Amino acid sequence: MNKKHEFPYTEDTLVQHVTVEHIEKQIGWESVYAYNQEALRPSPQGI
Repeated sequence: MNKKHEFPYTEDTLVQHVTVEHIEKQIGWESVYAYNQEALRPSPQGI
C-alpha cells in the first residue's frame, strides 16, 4: 500500500506537500529533500 494513503492526515501530506507545490508553481523555486543530509560544523563561538 502507498505510504501516503496509509496515513493521509499527517503534517507531511496536509502541509508540507501542498506548500512545496505552491512554492514551486508560484515562485519557481526547486525543492530538494535534504533531511539528514546537512553537514553541520561547530560554530566559531564554540557553542
